[in-house]
Amino acid sequence: MTLYAHFTSRAEVVDAAMSRVIDRTNEALDAVDMTGDPLLALAWYVEAGWHLVDQARRPSRGMQRSEDDATRLASCANG
Repeated sequence: MTLYAHFTSRAEVVDAAMSRVIDRTNEALDAVDMTGDPLLALAWYVEAGWHLVDQARRPSRGMQRSEDDATRLASCANG
């Protein structure tokens, strides 16, 4: 079975992939604690963003979604 068997067109595949990336990014960045010291909050937010970039650079890891991705990111970003 091919990937295209689940989608009617290449555009649908791209749309589904982009939607997943956007949803995962929003989840991860929403998990960052933005309260307290603004500079520290900014540092955590930037760290979370770089974590997402790092995942994107390693496709094999980025494609494996574990249930605790958001938890690990939040704990990494919140120190």
